[in-house]
Amino acid sequence: MKRPLLFFIPFAALLLALAWLASPHAPAAAQMQPTPASSRLAPWPTVYPPTQADLGAQEYYQRCMVCHGDRGQGLTDEWRGALDPADQNCWQSGCHGGKLGYDGFEFPRFAPRVIGGGALARFVTAQDLFDFLEAEMPFQAPGSLSDEIYWQLSAYLLRENGFLTGSPALSAATAAQVRLERPQSAPFVPWWPIALGSLALSAIAIGLFLRRR
Repeated sequence: MKRPLLFFIPFAALLLALAWLASPHAPAAAQMQPTPASSRLAPWPTVYPPTQADLGAQEYYQRCMVCHGDRGQGLTDEWRGALDPADQNCWQSGCHGGKLGYDGFEFPRFAPRVIGGGALARFVTAQDLFDFLEAEMPFQAPGSLSDEIYWQLSAYLLRENGFLTGSPALSAATAAQVRLERPQSAPFVPWWPIALGSLALSAIAIGLFLRRR
């Protein structure tokens, strides 16, 4: 009875390794394909009926995306490369740098990430985020938007950073109670030690099986 058992062990170990690699803990094999630049600049789809955050997404597309990126990544070289060629160097004279035209403004050299990577770590509550947006944004005309739009933008940024589910809507009456606490995520468990251990166990079992034949 011992030999059939030893013969079964390597296959069980291999099945365990394959099951682990297929689990959510294992790294994805497929790589995300880059999104074509043209689709990245296309108007974002609308949702009906829209939530406060959905409306904020449309406002972000119209007012914020050119500086902060289509994924909230900030004004990176990669994002500038996705813009139309005429818009890739807004610091040239006659555009938003040097000799400004009527009602022109100097374009910032740096715009921070606003989604992911702890982008909202400086804010304790949704009210703090709203107050900052109202005082500092948009870059060329801080405070020029309505409170409604600032609340919509706040809701969108909170949702995209995992802090808001959509109910109730943000307002002066609710925002102070919405705390920006980082959602707990499952601890990362490296897959390769388990896979190597399973293969080592298989090798040992096969060696024992061959020695007893």
